Amino acid sequence: VTGTSSADPFTFDHVFTQVGTYTVEIAVQNCDMAVPVTDTVQVVVVKAGTCVSLTGITIVGETSGHPGGYTFTTTYAPNNASLPISYTWDDGGTGAVSVRTLSVGVYTLAVTATNCSGATVTDTHTITIEAVMRHIYLPLVLRNS
Repeated sequence: VTGTSSADPFTFDHVFTQVGTYTVEIAVQNCDMAVPVTDTVQVVVVKAGTCVSLTGITIVGETSGHPGGYTFTTTYAPNNASLPISYTWDDGGTGAVSVRTLSVGVYTLAVTATNCSGATVTDTHTITIEAVMRHIYLPLVLRNS
């Protein structure tokens, strides 16, 4: 199916009626061009409500720093999977959360995701928190004796 658009940004709508993997080619050309610039993208069409198996999960966040608040997020593949994510810290005394105030020490955050097919993926992330060094400058006093 071919469609055209002169809008900026370009907008295209297409309804895929069958599941599968489709290649979409986009060609852009203005009046000064003899050959259009093209690019392609793969579109994976799945049935609504279909379970998509997880292939990986990654924790994104700081790996070192000073005492204070930190936020950790996750990315997972494929991004059209639906899943619950659980965050587990190695110190055991806190709830499973992705936002923490960390004091001096070394911490390990483990993230586990399980989706509807029962597939489980995990990632671990270590962060080292160091003390903030404070420099104290004293005045130098010289006296003649």
